[in-house]
Amino acid sequence: MFGMGIAVHQDRDLVYSLLDAAQVADPEGLYDPARHTSGRGSERQADTDVAMFGFDVMNNVGIGFRTFFAGGLLLGFGSIVILLFNGLSIDAVVGYLTRVNYGHQPPARPRAGSDPGSGCRLRTTHLAAHAR
Repeated sequence: MFGMGIAVHQDRDLVYSLLDAAQVADPEGLYDPARHTSGRGSERQADTDVAMFGFDVMNNVGIGFRTFFAGGLLLGFGSIVILLFNGLSIDAVVGYLTRVNYGHQPPARPRAGSDPGSGCRLRTTHLAAHAR
């Protein structure tokens, strides 16, 4: 399944052979570095957390019924098909997001010649100041 992610990374239009434009635009909007803010954004309030939790539970139960019971009627063939499709879809989205450079950006490392222990001193100074 890693082949799909690599193939989409090489040719980003290949993602549209598996997913439609709306399915690609949704994760692209979620991982857009220009829109990223820490914490909950202003477009989503705290009272929607319970509704989201209920939706996630119902969705996961529905997936369980589809893969275990309905897929099990054909000796597990349906479960295998669903798992393969989900794996290909997730891999295609990850390959696409990596291709458009929306992946995780690692923290900047200190430049050569800078004091390598400065980060440690900062943390211990910060902890010592709050311990008083």
